[in-house]
Amino acid sequence: MIRRVSGVLWIDHGSFSILDLDGLSDRPDALDPWDLYERTDEDGDWLAATPNMAAARSRTYRHKAEFTLELWDAEPPVSGENRTVELFSSSGKVRPTNSQGTSGPLLDLGAPERSWLMRAYRIPLPGPVLGDDFDPEDDDAFELAWRDFEEWRFQFWPSGMGRRGGPVGGL
Repeated sequence: MIRRVSGVLWIDHGSFSILDLDGLSDRPDALDPWDLYERTDEDGDWLAATPNMAAARSRTYRHKAEFTLELWDAEPPVSGENRTVELFSSSGKVRPTNSQGTSGPLLDLGAPERSWLMRAYRIPLPGPVLGDDFDPEDDDAFELAWRDFEEWRFQFWPSGMGRRGGPVGGL
């Protein structure tokens, strides 16, 4: 592993994006965000990608989740349920972003204008246990109640394809 960043992000409406810092792509092969989202579902294909954006579906509608993004120089070992897609990144910098535009940790991939293989892990967590004294009017208690339902890990490594679709060298 070359680099790892971690953080927390609210997941809204059961989904979020991994978005390139340049924003949505204007490439002719890029899908509209809604069309990309429509290619995902909660149980089967919960991850889909188009240039500069990947859409992911959560198992839970609204909650805070832990995020880890990792950069590898080659394919990392596989552990657990996952999905892998190819993601073109024009800026070489990506981050999870929710539907409100709030962003999580930023991963610098170190090379712009190239495609990356991205493996995602959607790891269920037990979530908080709410006692009889839980007060939904207490902001701190409410925030705790909507935390730790899942963790997300994204691993990126070079796909070997550059801007024009030809092979590229190492990092």
